Amino acid sequence: MTQTFFTRRVLLKGSLVTIAALQLAGCHQANSHIFEITTNGQFFSAHELTLLTDIAELMIPRTETPGATDASVAAVLDGMMLSWAGQDTRKQFKRALKTLAKSAQQIHKKPYTSLRPKQRFELLSNIDKTAFSKTPNEASKDYRKLKELVFLIYYSSEEAGENYVPLPGEYYGNLTFEAYEDLMHERAYGR
Repeated sequence: MTQTFFTRRVLLKGSLVTIAALQLAGCHQANSHIFEITTNGQFFSAHELTLLTDIAELMIPRTETPGATDASVAAVLDGMMLSWAGQDTRKQFKRALKTLAKSAQQIHKKPYTSLRPKQRFELLSNIDKTAFSKTPNEASKDYRKLKELVFLIYYSSEEAGENYVPLPGEYYGNLTFEAYEDLMHERAYGR
């Protein structure tokens, strides 16, 4: 009987094929200092990708270290919607972006993409405070999931990790001590 092991390496190899993060084409808008995406992604529209790119960069800005845009967070997330996310997760992320756009319109009486950087930062900060408060609203769950994935993608990227390995070694869960010793011996001396 052959046994197939589904390991982290196998998962990541498959992810590299299925999550082909496309380069997001766009241009900086002088009045709002926002990077406007001009082409639709694999899942998100160009407008949604514009929002997502800006939100991710506000969460993880470029400083002396790379930011979310440098790590292609929005492009990777776009690819993950087709290869990883289920229908509920897809809907959740679309709702999170719609809620953000709606909040900008309600508070500032103009679209999110027309807001100045300080206004966008304050808007996102207020949404963040509500989402992680003791009395979150219904949109909080959507936002928290989006933020969690933005940080997960960023911190698993080459730009963020000084010890980044694109295809790390296999993961062996629940090894006995003897199996661990055998594995270490095999790695040190070969079979």
